[in-house]
Amino acid sequence: MTTETRRKLEQEFNALPLEQKFSTLFRMEASTLEEAFTYVVNSTMKAAEKAGETMKDLGAQFEVKVEKEWKSAKKAADDYQAPKAKPKAKGPAPKPAAKKKPGPRKPKP
Repeated sequence: MTTETRRKLEQEFNALPLEQKFSTLFRMEASTLEEAFTYVVNSTMKAAEKAGETMKDLGAQFEVKVEKEWKSAKKAADDYQAPKAKPKAKGPAPKPAAKKKPGPRKPKP
């Protein structure tokens, strides 16, 4: 706003009756509050969008890392060869050997 425009506005405002001055001031105040509120809301929305983008990026990075780990684990599991079990013998199981029972004791001389 130029100096000349400002002077003109001040002269017009000074020429108004007191009631109209208050009315004009209230409208200007309401306009200022509306602009400030809009600025705060827009700034908050921008910050929330930025936070959302950051969370999305972190999630994508985490997803890539998990996928790599999953593929690595799957490859390791596919490469692993479990030891083969011994085939079971056919036929009856062998009987355990019979234990000898001790005989009577002889007295010592």
